[in-house]
Amino acid sequence: MKNKIKYILLLGLFISCTYIKTEQVFAEPSPADNPPVDFQQRANGSEKAEINARKQQEEANARAHFQDQMGAPPEAFQKHEPQKPTIEEPQKVPDEIKKYLTDSEIVPIYCAMSKWKTGQFFSAMSSLKNNLAPKMLEAKNTLGIDLEAPNFDNIISNGQTKLDAICNTKTVAEAENLTSEFKSFGEGVDSQMISPFMKAFEDKMKQKGDELKTKIENGIQPTVEEESAKIQTEIEAEAKSFAGTFKFTKQPSESDLANMRAQIEEHLKPIIEQKKQTIVQKIQAKVEEIKNGEASQFIKLGKIFDGVDQKINQDTTAGLSEYDKYKKEAFDLRKKAVLTILNKNLDEGMKQLDASSKDIDEAKKNDSTILSVSEIKANIEKDKEILSAKIDSAMQTGNETAFQQAINDFKNKWEKIRTDSEKMAQQSVSKACAIATTQFAVAKEQINTNLGKINGLESKCVGQTTEECLNISKFSGKFSVLRGKLTDIQNGMNLAENMCKDPGTTDQKSLISLLRKIQGDGEDVKIYGESLDAEKSKVLADTAGKICAQIIPQIEAAKTEINNNDMVILKSNFDRCKNLKTEECKIVNELSSKFNELSQESKKFVSNTEVVEKFCKNPQQSDFEKISTTLNSLKEDGDKLKLSSKELQAVQAEKASEKAFCRAIIPELEIGKSDMTKGLIEADSSVNKACDNINDPQCKSSLTSTIVPKLNTIKSQASDLSNKISSISTLCASAKTTIPNESMINSANEIKKLADTIQKSVVDLKKEADDLRAKMPSGVSIKIEAEDETKTSLLPHTESWHSRKELSPSWRPSYYGNGVWYLSRGGESLTYNFQSPTTGEYTLWTRDYVDNFQPTGVRKVTYNINGKNYGAYPEVVLSKSKIDAQKGAFGWHKIIKVKVNAGANTMKVTKESTTSGAAVLDAFYLTTGNEVPPEK
Repeated sequence: MKNKIKYILLLGLFISCTYIKTEQVFAEPSPADNPPVDFQQRANGSEKAEINARKQQEEANARAHFQDQMGAPPEAFQKHEPQKPTIEEPQKVPDEIKKYLTDSEIVPIYCAMSKWKTGQFFSAMSSLKNNLAPKMLEAKNTLGIDLEAPNFDNIISNGQTKLDAICNTKTVAEAENLTSEFKSFGEGVDSQMISPFMKAFEDKMKQKGDELKTKIENGIQPTVEEESAKIQTEIEAEAKSFAGTFKFTKQPSESDLANMRAQIEEHLKPIIEQKKQTIVQKIQAKVEEIKNGEASQFIKLGKIFDGVDQKINQDTTAGLSEYDKYKKEAFDLRKKAVLTILNKNLDEGMKQLDASSKDIDEAKKNDSTILSVSEIKANIEKDKEILSAKIDSAMQTGNETAFQQAINDFKNKWEKIRTDSEKMAQQSVSKACAIATTQFAVAKEQINTNLGKINGLESKCVGQTTEECLNISKFSGKFSVLRGKLTDIQNGMNLAENMCKDPGTTDQKSLISLLRKIQGDGEDVKIYGESLDAEKSKVLADTAGKICAQIIPQIEAAKTEINNNDMVILKSNFDRCKNLKTEECKIVNELSSKFNELSQESKKFVSNTEVVEKFCKNPQQSDFEKISTTLNSLKEDGDKLKLSSKELQAVQAEKASEKAFCRAIIPELEIGKSDMTKGLIEADSSVNKACDNINDPQCKSSLTSTIVPKLNTIKSQASDLSNKISSISTLCASAKTTIPNESMINSANEIKKLADTIQKSVVDLKKEADDLRAKMPSGVSIKIEAEDETKTSLLPHTESWHSRKELSPSWRPSYYGNGVWYLSRGGESLTYNFQSPTTGEYTLWTRDYVDNFQPTGVRKVTYNINGKNYGAYPEVVLSKSKIDAQKGAFGWHKIIKVKVNAGANTMKVTKESTTSGAAVLDAFYLTTGNEVPPEK
């Protein structure tokens, strides 16, 4: 029996190697391990009950301790599952496949699949050429349609060129992109060529129909009038004649007259009906006379496309047989790819199996049901032959479902054996503990080193507002997240070591979950590190590819922190508090609507990241601006979402524990500190430049007497904030599992209020410094910030690169005020109300954006002041030496002289047309003088 258990564990190890190797902390026991001891079989009576109760209590303690340290129970962190390789149609090659096949192996599959699948397109185009094109040409010539009929020869030629490009590409990313382009091209034939022509045909037919209708009406009108007059005379004569038949011997009464009228009407009814029929026949004859002319041609033209659809479908279906050879080629290549991946997965398993053959042979001596190594290999080969036959059968019928089902059948059989074996393997934790604790020693040393670096950087800057410390503080939010994750790993390793002191009584599920979480946290640290490196990078993002390389790691870090940590803990708390009415759970449950909103925003964020990540696999330089705006705005969304999740966790934890509260509040405070620091750096820059190149004593006086003291006050507050965050961080280092006291909660809230106050003061000071400089020029001047619009008129927001107000956008060059407007689509407008101290002629200046990538004039906007349209004007023109290669540049340029009234005025700015570059507007300046508006 002992050898049989060994064999089953070996088989589990072998089968797991036929998929993807996990980290060593997941390793199943080796054949040398003894099977787990069953304490309950060795005990009896009261000893058995005591051992069982002790084990249950230890398991409960382990789970409770786990949740205290990690914020959620073990089962909440079931992630990082092994990915199983699959073969799918082109356009959907998973990253896992690329681990096993090279681009040169995958691209031919795209080629063959595309040749087969596009057969429907090419066959349809040939059928349209033969059946539809002649009819369209006839309709065009007869009706005088202005649109050209589609040239199907050109369409087929263009399609073939695109198909050849797919087959000639060198990379999967290019093949995916070109395949997507072909799909768009194919769909565009109808929407851009056929449908517009048919719409023009329908419009012309309606026009001709209306003309014919008018002609008929005009043609029959004389007949109607002539016959109507004639009938009226005849009816009146008949009525008079019939009335003469009535004889009265005395003056008729009203009743006699009514009776006479009734009899006359009854007498005239059949006569009137007969006359009506006569006139209808004459009108119909006139109509037929008119219709026998051009109407007959019109009716014939209306039936020109009758039966064409059926003929097109018949010819298209008949033409598909020509593409069957590509179907066979595609299935053959896919079959080969499946078997290649399968063999590569099985190779490692075969090595493990061969290395354990002696143990298996020994086990077989005692149990004949155990399969030998050769028998196991024979079964695998047999199953591979069955798989191959099923794929061949699917190929013959072109059955895509059967093709995938054959692969799934094979995987499911061996997956079941692997799963069953893994369950048994989990019964022994001693081997996993031995491997894991050995690795922990190295990991702890690395973590202590990294934590030391982070803490050293921050500790020397506590309460300091030097330039160096401000730059370090910009990263405090990311430092906090990284430090928290490293601390999680430390706590996890300590907890695992305690659980491994007595493996026989350890709760296996908790241990396996903990080891998986440690591994997952390690992977998260790598993502956070890449994010930090990308943000600190000084590389100039002057290409679409560099923009992607710089921003994607930061987006990935936000996604990881939100989904793998914040949402896990938040959801775990809601699940735990379901139907509970404790004081803690009452608070948690009241937050359910906010959690649902956050969850929806999180899903939307993840969906958007997947779109841009796909976009960044093959970025096009022509899309530089779209990529830049999309990525930066998505990064901003991720930062806001991360802050919201931390805020929600902190509120949840106010009645939970100090540990849980600190876990949420410290990153929230550090993120706020980071945002405040970035603003303070900008304000410092504005103050330093406020009086540059201005020889005006009043400027210097105002700067030194008012603005600089305010800046120093803000820096002092920032120093105080830094000290307070450091203090609460120290307090949290010894946080307990008891409910946080009011003092801790109040301290955290005071820090948040102080951060908000500083942030507001920074914005006000920056504006005050900018305004001081703006007041210096001569003449009457009026400055309008682009973000201070009073009204917007925007199209529906369907893309992240569509128009939006960008407040404090870190990716933009230096700007005035609180932000800028990114106006992307034609017809969208912004309206501004402003006051003028005097009526007069003002020069209008605009401060807007330019880069080195878009041609001049794509960012044109039109100006309308007080209802008068002054035309469209392009963006500023600057020399390349003045344009930041990474961020572009804002600059002032003179627009036009305009009439401005004293008092209230209105200005409307409209994007002229949708182009590759948006109008990015920073500020407007009107002056009666000749000065150039001040730069910062």
